[in-house]
Amino acid sequence: MSSTAVVELEHVSVSFGPVVALEDVTLSVEQGEFLGVVGPNGAGKTTLLEVILGVVKPDSGVVRVFGRSGDEAGGNAHRIGYVPQVSTLDARFPIRVLEVVLMGRYDQIGLGRLPGKQDRLLALDALRSVRMEALEKRPIGQLSSGQRQRVLIARALVGKPELLLLDEPMTGVDASVRETLYDLVNELHREMGLTIILVSHDLSVVSKYVDKVACMNRRLVAHGLPREAVGPEMLAATYGDSAMFFAHGDVPHLVVEPGCLVREMEDGSGEGDPDEEEGH
Repeated sequence: MSSTAVVELEHVSVSFGPVVALEDVTLSVEQGEFLGVVGPNGAGKTTLLEVILGVVKPDSGVVRVFGRSGDEAGGNAHRIGYVPQVSTLDARFPIRVLEVVLMGRYDQIGLGRLPGKQDRLLALDALRSVRMEALEKRPIGQLSSGQRQRVLIARALVGKPELLLLDEPMTGVDASVRETLYDLVNELHREMGLTIILVSHDLSVVSKYVDKVACMNRRLVAHGLPREAVGPEMLAATYGDSAMFFAHGDVPHLVVEPGCLVREMEDGSGEGDPDEEEGH
Protein backbone atom coordinates (compact mmCIF):
# COMPACT_ATOMS: atom_id res chain seq x y z
CA MET A 1 0.00 0.00 0.00
CA SER A 2 1.12 3.56 -0.71
CA SER A 3 2.36 5.83 2.06
CA THR A 4 0.03 8.56 0.71
CA ALA A 5 -3.07 6.36 0.94
CA VAL A 6 -5.97 7.85 2.93
CA VAL A 7 -7.97 4.60 2.86
CA GLU A 8 -6.46 1.12 2.84
CA LEU A 9 -8.43 -2.14 2.84
CA GLU A 10 -6.59 -5.45 2.80
CA HIS A 11 -8.55 -8.68 2.21
CA VAL A 12 -11.66 -7.31 3.95
CA SER A 13 -14.73 -9.52 4.26
CA VAL A 14 -18.06 -8.66 5.92
CA SER A 15 -21.11 -10.87 6.48
CA PHE A 16 -24.49 -10.19 8.04
CA GLY A 17 -25.58 -13.62 9.19
CA PRO A 18 -25.62 -15.86 6.09
CA VAL A 19 -25.43 -12.86 3.72
CA VAL A 20 -21.98 -11.98 2.41
CA ALA A 21 -21.72 -8.21 1.86
CA LEU A 22 -18.00 -7.91 1.08
CA GLU A 23 -15.62 -10.69 0.11
CA ASP A 24 -11.84 -10.37 0.18
CA VAL A 25 -11.75 -6.69 -0.87
CA THR A 26 -8.35 -5.05 -1.21
CA LEU A 27 -8.50 -1.38 -2.15
CA SER A 28 -6.38 1.74 -1.73
CA VAL A 29 -7.53 5.36 -2.14
CA GLU A 30 -4.78 7.96 -2.43
CA GLN A 31 -4.79 11.44 -0.90
CA GLY A 32 -6.69 13.85 -3.17
CA GLU A 33 -8.19 11.05 -5.29
CA PHE A 34 -11.78 11.09 -6.55
CA LEU A 35 -13.02 7.48 -6.58
CA GLY A 36 -16.36 6.38 -8.01
CA VAL A 37 -17.80 3.11 -6.67
CA VAL A 38 -20.34 1.43 -8.95
CA GLY A 39 -22.25 -1.84 -8.94
CA PRO A 40 -25.74 -3.32 -8.72
CA ASN A 41 -28.02 -3.24 -5.69
CA GLY A 42 -26.73 -5.53 -2.96
CA ALA A 43 -23.14 -5.30 -4.22
CA GLY A 44 -21.79 -4.09 -0.88
CA LYS A 45 -21.18 -0.47 -1.86
CA THR A 46 -22.84 1.01 1.25
CA THR A 47 -21.15 -1.58 3.45
CA LEU A 48 -17.81 -0.49 1.99
CA LEU A 49 -18.45 3.09 3.17
CA GLU A 50 -19.62 1.89 6.58
CA VAL A 51 -16.41 -0.11 6.98
CA ILE A 52 -14.38 3.01 6.16
CA LEU A 53 -16.45 5.02 8.66
CA GLY A 54 -15.81 2.38 11.29
CA VAL A 55 -19.49 1.68 12.01
CA VAL A 56 -19.20 -1.85 10.56
CA LYS A 57 -16.35 -4.08 11.72
CA PRO A 58 -15.04 -6.57 9.16
CA ASP A 59 -15.10 -10.29 9.88
CA SER A 60 -11.57 -10.49 8.53
CA GLY A 61 -8.97 -8.26 6.95
CA VAL A 62 -7.39 -4.93 7.83
CA VAL A 63 -8.85 -1.42 7.46
CA ARG A 64 -6.70 1.69 7.82
CA VAL A 65 -7.99 5.25 7.44
CA PHE A 66 -5.42 8.04 7.70
CA GLY A 67 -3.02 5.33 8.81
CA ARG A 68 -5.17 4.33 11.79
CA SER A 69 -6.85 0.98 12.28
CA GLY A 70 -9.04 -0.74 14.85
CA ASP A 71 -9.62 1.20 18.07
CA GLU A 72 -7.50 4.10 16.80
CA ALA A 73 -9.99 4.81 13.99
CA GLY A 74 -12.27 6.77 16.33
CA GLY A 75 -9.82 9.65 16.15
CA ASN A 76 -10.67 10.12 12.47
CA ALA A 77 -14.28 11.24 13.01
CA HIS A 78 -13.59 14.95 12.50
CA ARG A 79 -11.57 14.22 9.33
CA ILE A 80 -14.43 12.46 7.52
CA GLY A 81 -17.58 13.99 6.05
CA TYR A 82 -20.46 11.64 5.21
CA VAL A 83 -23.61 12.10 3.11
CA PRO A 84 -25.80 9.01 3.62
CA GLN A 85 -27.89 7.37 0.93
CA VAL A 86 -31.19 8.26 2.56
CA SER A 87 -31.25 11.14 4.97
CA THR A 88 -33.10 10.57 8.24
CA LEU A 89 -34.01 14.25 8.21
CA ASP A 90 -37.78 14.65 8.03
CA ALA A 91 -38.56 17.44 5.53
CA ARG A 92 -41.70 18.20 7.56
CA PHE A 93 -39.67 18.97 10.67
CA PRO A 94 -39.60 22.75 11.34
CA ILE A 95 -35.86 23.28 11.04
CA ARG A 96 -34.06 25.87 8.94
CA VAL A 97 -31.19 25.40 6.52
CA LEU A 98 -28.49 26.88 8.78
CA GLU A 99 -29.62 24.70 11.68
CA VAL A 100 -29.32 21.58 9.53
CA VAL A 101 -25.75 22.45 8.61
CA LEU A 102 -24.90 23.17 12.26
CA MET A 103 -25.84 19.55 13.03
CA GLY A 104 -22.54 18.65 11.38
CA ARG A 105 -20.72 20.58 14.16
CA TYR A 106 -22.27 18.72 17.09
CA ASP A 107 -19.29 16.37 17.53
CA GLN A 108 -16.99 19.37 17.99
CA ILE A 109 -19.48 21.50 19.97
CA GLY A 110 -20.09 18.82 22.58
CA LEU A 111 -23.16 17.34 24.19
CA GLY A 112 -25.58 19.88 25.67
CA ARG A 113 -23.70 22.93 24.38
CA LEU A 114 -25.15 25.52 22.01
CA PRO A 115 -23.43 26.54 18.75
CA GLY A 116 -21.26 29.61 19.10
CA LYS A 117 -20.38 32.42 16.72
CA GLN A 118 -17.50 30.46 15.20
CA ASP A 119 -19.77 27.46 14.56
CA ARG A 120 -22.25 29.68 12.72
CA LEU A 121 -19.48 31.26 10.64
CA LEU A 122 -18.28 27.80 9.63
CA ALA A 123 -21.84 26.76 8.76
CA LEU A 124 -22.28 29.84 6.57
CA ASP A 125 -18.96 29.12 4.89
CA ALA A 126 -20.10 25.56 4.15
CA LEU A 127 -23.35 26.90 2.68
CA ARG A 128 -21.37 29.29 0.48
CA SER A 129 -19.32 26.37 -0.83
CA VAL A 130 -22.53 24.76 -2.13
CA ARG A 131 -24.11 28.10 -3.15
CA MET A 132 -26.93 27.95 -0.63
CA GLU A 133 -26.04 30.82 1.74
CA ALA A 134 -28.94 32.95 0.46
CA LEU A 135 -31.39 30.35 1.78
CA GLU A 136 -29.89 29.96 5.27
CA LYS A 137 -33.17 30.91 6.99
CA ARG A 138 -35.49 28.87 4.76
CA PRO A 139 -37.24 25.83 6.31
CA ILE A 140 -35.73 22.63 4.95
CA GLY A 141 -39.18 21.43 3.86
CA GLN A 142 -39.48 24.31 1.38
CA LEU A 143 -36.40 23.28 -0.60
CA SER A 144 -36.32 21.32 -3.84
CA SER A 145 -34.69 17.89 -3.84
CA GLY A 146 -31.51 19.29 -5.38
CA GLN A 147 -31.32 22.16 -2.90
CA ARG A 148 -31.87 19.81 0.02
CA GLN A 149 -29.03 17.62 -1.15
CA ARG A 150 -26.73 20.66 -1.35
CA VAL A 151 -27.58 21.42 2.28
CA LEU A 152 -26.73 17.86 3.32
CA ILE A 153 -23.39 18.15 1.51
CA ALA A 154 -22.79 21.41 3.40
CA ARG A 155 -23.57 19.59 6.65
CA ALA A 156 -20.87 17.05 5.75
CA LEU A 157 -18.40 19.85 4.92
CA VAL A 158 -18.89 22.04 7.98
CA GLY A 159 -16.38 20.04 10.02
CA LYS A 160 -13.67 20.78 7.41
CA PRO A 161 -13.13 17.10 6.50
CA GLU A 162 -10.23 15.75 4.48
CA LEU A 163 -12.22 12.73 3.24
CA LEU A 164 -15.77 13.03 1.88
CA LEU A 165 -17.96 9.93 1.51
CA LEU A 166 -21.15 10.21 -0.55
CA ASP A 167 -23.54 7.26 -0.72
CA GLU A 168 -25.69 7.68 -3.84
CA PRO A 169 -26.14 11.42 -3.29
CA MET A 170 -28.41 11.75 -6.34
CA THR A 171 -31.08 9.41 -4.96
CA GLY A 172 -34.41 11.24 -5.07
CA VAL A 173 -32.92 14.19 -6.99
CA ASP A 174 -34.60 15.26 -10.22
CA ALA A 175 -32.79 14.04 -13.31
CA SER A 176 -32.61 17.58 -14.65
CA VAL A 177 -30.33 18.72 -11.82
CA ARG A 178 -28.14 15.66 -11.23
CA GLU A 179 -25.33 16.84 -13.47
CA THR A 180 -25.20 20.21 -11.72
CA LEU A 181 -24.69 18.36 -8.44
CA TYR A 182 -21.98 16.18 -9.96
CA ASP A 183 -20.35 19.40 -11.19
CA LEU A 184 -20.52 20.76 -7.64
CA VAL A 185 -18.90 17.67 -6.12
CA ASN A 186 -16.17 17.79 -8.75
CA GLU A 187 -15.59 21.47 -7.97
CA LEU A 188 -15.27 20.71 -4.24
CA HIS A 189 -12.74 18.02 -5.09
CA ARG A 190 -10.60 20.39 -7.13
CA GLU A 191 -10.85 23.53 -5.02
CA MET A 192 -10.68 21.98 -1.53
CA GLY A 193 -8.28 19.17 -2.39
CA LEU A 194 -10.71 16.68 -0.86
CA THR A 195 -10.32 12.95 -1.16
CA ILE A 196 -13.76 11.77 -2.30
CA ILE A 197 -15.41 8.36 -2.50
CA LEU A 198 -18.76 8.54 -4.30
CA VAL A 199 -21.14 5.60 -4.62
CA SER A 200 -23.46 5.85 -7.61
CA HIS A 201 -25.50 3.98 -10.21
CA ASP A 202 -24.76 6.64 -12.84
CA LEU A 203 -21.87 4.78 -14.41
CA SER A 204 -21.36 6.99 -17.43
CA VAL A 205 -21.77 10.27 -15.53
CA VAL A 206 -19.49 9.22 -12.68
CA SER A 207 -16.81 8.10 -15.12
CA LYS A 208 -16.81 11.61 -16.58
CA TYR A 209 -15.58 13.09 -13.29
CA VAL A 210 -13.69 10.54 -11.23
CA ASP A 211 -9.97 9.78 -11.25
CA LYS A 212 -10.59 6.08 -10.73
CA VAL A 213 -13.57 3.73 -10.61
CA ALA A 214 -14.09 0.67 -8.41
CA CYS A 215 -16.59 -1.86 -9.76
CA MET A 216 -18.16 -3.90 -6.95
CA ASN A 217 -20.23 -7.04 -6.69
CA ARG A 218 -19.33 -8.15 -3.16
CA ARG A 219 -15.81 -8.60 -4.50
CA LEU A 220 -13.78 -5.85 -6.15
CA VAL A 221 -14.32 -6.75 -9.81
CA ALA A 222 -12.22 -3.96 -11.31
CA HIS A 223 -10.33 -0.89 -10.11
CA GLY A 224 -8.54 1.68 -12.20
CA LEU A 225 -8.96 4.51 -14.68
CA PRO A 226 -12.53 4.59 -16.04
CA ARG A 227 -11.58 3.85 -19.65
CA GLU A 228 -9.45 0.90 -18.51
CA ALA A 229 -11.65 -0.55 -15.78
CA VAL A 230 -15.05 -0.28 -17.48
CA GLY A 231 -15.74 -2.63 -20.37
CA PRO A 232 -17.78 -5.67 -21.47
CA GLU A 233 -15.98 -8.12 -19.18
CA MET A 234 -16.35 -5.85 -16.16
CA LEU A 235 -20.05 -5.29 -16.85
CA ALA A 236 -20.70 -9.01 -17.13
CA ALA A 237 -18.79 -9.71 -13.90
CA THR A 238 -20.40 -6.81 -12.03
CA TYR A 239 -23.99 -6.77 -13.32
CA GLY A 240 -24.34 -10.34 -14.61
CA ASP A 241 -24.36 -11.92 -18.05
CA SER A 242 -27.88 -10.65 -18.74
CA ALA A 243 -26.81 -7.01 -18.39
CA MET A 244 -26.61 -4.93 -21.54
CA PHE A 245 -24.70 -1.77 -22.29
CA PHE A 246 -24.23 0.70 -25.12
CA ALA A 247 -20.85 2.35 -25.60
CA HIS A 248 -20.79 5.80 -27.19
CA GLY A 249 -17.25 6.65 -26.09
CA ASP A 250 -14.75 5.49 -23.52
CA VAL A 251 -17.34 4.12 -21.08
CA PRO A 252 -20.85 2.60 -21.32
CA HIS A 253 -23.84 4.91 -21.35
CA LEU A 254 -26.61 2.44 -20.69
CA VAL A 255 -26.81 -0.41 -18.25
CA VAL A 256 -29.75 -2.77 -18.02
CA GLU A 257 -29.84 -5.03 -15.00
CA PRO A 258 -32.18 -8.04 -14.99
CA GLY A 259 -35.71 -6.69 -14.63
CA CYS A 260 -34.55 -3.07 -14.39
CA LEU A 261 -34.02 -0.48 -17.09
CA VAL A 262 -31.85 2.49 -16.24
CA ARG A 263 -31.42 5.13 -18.92
CA GLU A 264 -28.36 7.35 -18.74
CA MET A 265 -28.07 10.18 -21.20
CA GLU A 266 -24.62 10.69 -22.69
CA ASP A 267 -24.75 14.43 -22.21
CA GLY A 268 -26.48 14.29 -18.82
CA SER A 269 -29.33 16.48 -20.09
CA GLY A 270 -32.96 16.14 -19.10
CA GLU A 271 -36.25 17.95 -18.88
CA GLY A 272 -36.56 21.15 -16.92
CA ASP A 273 -34.38 24.09 -16.03
CA PRO A 274 -31.53 23.25 -13.61
CA ASP A 275 -31.11 26.87 -12.60
CA GLU A 276 -34.78 27.16 -11.72
CA GLU A 277 -34.67 23.90 -9.75
CA GLU A 278 -31.58 24.92 -7.83
CA GLY A 279 -32.90 28.39 -7.05
CA HIS A 280 -30.03 30.28 -8.76
